[in-house]
Amino acid sequence: MYIDSILIKRIFRSTTFFINLKLSIGNALDMYSAQEYIQIRGVFMSQKIYVGNLSNNIANETLEEQFSKFGIVYSAKIITDRETNRSMGFAFVEMESAADAEKAIVNLNGSTLDGRYINVTEAKRPFIR
Repeated sequence: MYIDSILIKRIFRSTTFFINLKLSIGNALDMYSAQEYIQIRGVFMSQKIYVGNLSNNIANETLEEQFSKFGIVYSAKIITDRETNRSMGFAFVEMESAADAEKAIVNLNGSTLDGRYINVTEAKRPFIR
């Protein structure tokens, strides 16, 4: 009897959580059509870009300058080795909107920077084993 009452309480709590979640999502989608919701979400969310095959001579400021031609850059971070503090040859750039990031990807992918062809793509989440 005691176990059944605990189980019932847990089921009730999780059910009310999902009902409230569904109601809040439903209210958000009622205000906008699905297409408008995706566009609004894409406009206000920053987009992270992966930049590969970089020269060791590139600085964060140089990278930020290149990407700022296509929109507002929140951050440009060249990844360095912890022990030697040398560039590992890739970086991440965060731009204000997905539209600006897409323009930068299209225009900069395959272009040369400091004598090297760079790879510019949308950043992917790391694979966790």
